[in-house]
Amino acid sequence: FAVWGGPLLASTWTEELHARGIVCMQCPGISDNEPTAFGILPSQSQIQAHVVSYVARKLAGGTAEFAGEGSRGEERVFGLLSLAQSDSDERRVERYVEAFADEGIDIAETGMFPLDPARAHELATGGVARMKDAGVTTVIVPADPITLPAFTREATKQGWFPEWVIGGYQFTDTSTFARTFDQDQWAHAFGLSFLPPAAPPEVTPPYRLYEWYHGTPPPADDSLILTYPQVALFFTTLHLAGPDLTPEHYRDALFAFPPTPTARTQPSVDYGFGIWTDPTRPADEYEGDYEGIDDMVELWWDAEAEGPDETGEDGTGLYRYVNDGERYLPHEYTSDVEVFDRGNSVTQIADPPPAEIPPDYPPPAR
Repeated sequence: FAVWGGPLLASTWTEELHARGIVCMQCPGISDNEPTAFGILPSQSQIQAHVVSYVARKLAGGTAEFAGEGSRGEERVFGLLSLAQSDSDERRVERYVEAFADEGIDIAETGMFPLDPARAHELATGGVARMKDAGVTTVIVPADPITLPAFTREATKQGWFPEWVIGGYQFTDTSTFARTFDQDQWAHAFGLSFLPPAAPPEVTPPYRLYEWYHGTPPPADDSLILTYPQVALFFTTLHLAGPDLTPEHYRDALFAFPPTPTARTQPSVDYGFGIWTDPTRPADEYEGDYEGIDDMVELWWDAEAEGPDETGEDGTGLYRYVNDGERYLPHEYTSDVEVFDRGNSVTQIADPPPAEIPPDYPPPAR
């Protein structure tokens, strides 16, 4: 009846499952929103709503105060650098440009590139040159972490040091990958992520649940936080769907489940008909939100911070999370720009408030 997980960079896997009536948790969606594919991560249109709101409220009309030599203090000129594997990806970039235009923001130059590490240097050479020639001071990067290192190295080679605005793309917002970027460039990086800051494993729901039932700490404590959401959501929804188990009843049960709480230690997850509308469809044709995470956190790259990354590897360079990891919906961003301030940001949540610590469970019935 169901599969957990699938490739995130293409929809072929999901389409094949859908053709067989198989539900997939944490799979990329399909165009007609049939009740078989449900994501944990926000959709591309939801990420776009966050990024456009963030740039419009915090950065537009200002000077590039966080850029490096040659761009710092200049009036901001925006560029957009994005992975584009297909016609739909190119259309996504066009929608970004249109959404920025609706906010009165001009994108002076766009750069689209395929996921092709063998051509990364070649693609970066021309892409950086075009951005630099267009006078871009601030690059918005909903871009993958595999090709991005080549662009940052080439930017330093060409003596161009813009602001890099992180656009919520998976893994670009992890310290593990950010350490592979040119550090002279990434020292000017800030923006948005749907991932929460690291927290002590013993206060996270999956850790507490495993330890409660088995009486011992989980053996996969580093990765449990990544696998737990789809497992918990699946079995909760399976219970709510009732004995007549169909994809439609499964969807209806997931849509009826209330949003999970907003907390610094975890994102809020919601499906159905909440805050989102689909900008590509008329309102009366909108069929609901099939993706999970709704809120995001603001972060910046501290090239001097030392400590473990997401894999536990000690090193130099860590993301810092603004306002101790407070999370925001698109309409909640203010004009205050609070990045690159160690006094109001953390690399991890060391002391979660009591409301964010899962309660003790009663002894398990064995």
